[in-house]
Amino acid sequence: MKKLLVLLAAFAIHCSTGTPPSVEQLRASAASVPTFNVPEAANEDADFIGAGDIADARFLIDAAATAAIINRFPTATVFTLGDNAYRDGTDAEFRDNYNPTWGAFLDRTKPSPGNHDYHTSGAAGYFRYFGVRAGPPGLGWYSYDLNGWHIISLNSEHVDDAAQLAWLDNDLKETPKPCILAYWHHPLFSSGDEHGDQSFDEGRRTDRFWGLLMAHGADVVLNGHDHDYERFDPQDASGAPLATGLREFVVGTGGAKLRALGTLKANSVKFDIQHHGVLLMTLHPNSYDWRFLATDGTIPDASSARVECHPKHQG
Repeated sequence: MKKLLVLLAAFAIHCSTGTPPSVEQLRASAASVPTFNVPEAANEDADFIGAGDIADARFLIDAAATAAIINRFPTATVFTLGDNAYRDGTDAEFRDNYNPTWGAFLDRTKPSPGNHDYHTSGAAGYFRYFGVRAGPPGLGWYSYDLNGWHIISLNSEHVDDAAQLAWLDNDLKETPKPCILAYWHHPLFSSGDEHGDQSFDEGRRTDRFWGLLMAHGADVVLNGHDHDYERFDPQDASGAPLATGLREFVVGTGGAKLRALGTLKANSVKFDIQHHGVLLMTLHPNSYDWRFLATDGTIPDASSARVECHPKHQG
């Protein structure tokens, strides 16, 4: 109740003055966020936490709540899954909506862009705000390592870009890491009612990413775009179950208004439209586990045991 009152007070100030809640008010909300009974990552592990579809002026109370969860994990690397600042990714929206909420951990954030970020030409607001954290200027794709993992942030607004595909293929060939995770905005598979059945959505073309990732034994894909939480069992790019396929998570629960279930897709094993929240992945040297941490203090989805990484295919 205390958490809710603090967040409501901050949001009321936003609505009455036209300005976002202050950093001080958001810090107060962070202090009252529920405490999750989650063990700290061991020295050889890395915590990886985030979501997509985040900071909308109409729903900043929810972006503040998910930010408060992330603040409970101060050593975790933070990812974003696109649509960072609604509705158009302008400089003002990053300043007024994203920065007072998820900007609290900008220094440890590794973003990816979404279609709303590109409502501003060239996603200029996104690249100006995140700077070097977003990779080479204007591209929207880059990679980095977290302990035993190779992590790749891709730009699904340019899924057909030959330069991005060639870079991805070469990047996968060069990594010696035993585990691989990739993330971008538009999911290949989704049961969300807004985009899941859209044949023209960019997500339907991300099979290009999937093909390269699977050829090199990648393990996990994270996406946003549909405003819900969904987890799929491992599958290939055609949707056929495959033990050595990619496990896809849709985590469009960072703060934007949640949406409904559309057509439930094959291999979907968890679908949630009741909770805003963030995905916490613990990346072990050769395995991983996950928890979906909701803003009401519950954990609606979690792995029952560590999942081993796939054998890698180099060359």
